[in-house]
Amino acid sequence: MWKDLPEHLKVGEERFFTDEVRIASSHSRCRKMGIDPYLEQINDILDGEKTANLIYRYRELISIARGLFRDVHQILPDKSCIFLLTDPDARIIDIFSAPEVIQKCSDKGIVHGSSLSEKSCGTNAVALSLRHRALTIIEGEQHYCRLFHKWFCMAAPIIGSSGNPIACLDFSCCSEACLNEKPPLIMLMADKLTGACQNILTESVDDAVQARMVAATFQVASKEINKTFSPRQLEILLSLADGLTCKEAAAKLKISPNTVESHLEKLRERFDANTTVHLMAILADKGLISHLKGVAK
Repeated sequence: MWKDLPEHLKVGEERFFTDEVRIASSHSRCRKMGIDPYLEQINDILDGEKTANLIYRYRELISIARGLFRDVHQILPDKSCIFLLTDPDARIIDIFSAPEVIQKCSDKGIVHGSSLSEKSCGTNAVALSLRHRALTIIEGEQHYCRLFHKWFCMAAPIIGSSGNPIACLDFSCCSEACLNEKPPLIMLMADKLTGACQNILTESVDDAVQARMVAATFQVASKEINKTFSPRQLEILLSLADGLTCKEAAAKLKISPNTVESHLEKLRERFDANTTVHLMAILADKGLISHLKGVAK
């Protein structure tokens, strides 16, 4: 991938900074939608089941993107930088950063299934990149909401064979960080993802086709569940699949919240998941979630 970087470095980054006209227009749209400029939490976050379905739909693209995220993150000196991948509606389908940064993001509602649309969190690089179909760089206080005022964000759309965005790549770092080669690097990553995903099916499938896909995926799920999870882990996952929080699951099972978290921590590590929502999405991808109730009984 790196042999292509010099070509991108020839392009000056200045033209990708969002001009004040577009910023003002976005701020105006946010005000009309009643978005609070002092917002410190994302408004729109999908529940666990919908998030799992969304991640399953984009699983191939996520797998390709995650490989790029790992490679680039390893060579960047600032490990607090964040890579985000969204669907064409600006909803987060993957997050990659250092674990402590992932946790800070989670505290602010920046998790799998969160919406980065203007309606959800105001002016931001992803929303404008998808709107204008171009690499977009937003400086800290250009963001409408306080939530992003300490971030330098740049986003690039990933274009499908139809010519429309099928996803968006975002790179965020501290507002004091030096950009240097980062804009061309993000351009290169977006190009690689665009080229790789031309044959990936991200369009909706009808119910009959989806049913056949699910049936094929779940053929060995029951056996895999019994081999993979302890009885206590199954109880915890069943409770989460029913929509309970970790504290509610602990109360239902008459165990401490720390015990629940201990089991979940082991499962997150085993399945390389950043968060519990991400864990549930991975399990759904493997065809396990829909079998939890039957096996638990």
